[in-house]
Amino acid sequence: MEGIIKQLILHKSDKITVQFVRYAVVGGVATVVDWAVFFCSMSFLFTGYITALVVSFSLGTLVNYILSRAWVFNVGRTQILPEFIYFTLIGAAGLILSVVVMRFLVEVLVFIPMAARIITTVVTLIWNFTARKFLVFNR
Repeated sequence: MEGIIKQLILHKSDKITVQFVRYAVVGGVATVVDWAVFFCSMSFLFTGYITALVVSFSLGTLVNYILSRAWVFNVGRTQILPEFIYFTLIGAAGLILSVVVMRFLVEVLVFIPMAARIITTVVTLIWNFTARKFLVFNR
């Protein structure tokens, strides 16, 4: 058991299962940032839910990139700017997916925005991991 924990936490790994578990942890941290910014934007800044979504998603994506590069994917020295651009474009596609799902849930199914935000996070997890793993960090 100790070996598994060390492999998950300490050692670089190209194993997709280890990377997915790490990505889920990183995603959890980024999600906390995302949801906190979303909640605060809606509750204290009184922004609309789409504006709050764009701001919170953007900050969550930045946190996700930094942690994914440092810990999840086995990344050597690369050109960071092009990599970040691809990472962000995939995030933008995830954002579009999130907006579509949010609008459907809030305006058609009459969900409260925070509940809809939780659901959109789950929906975009698979897209983001798969696209980033194979299109950005495929080394």
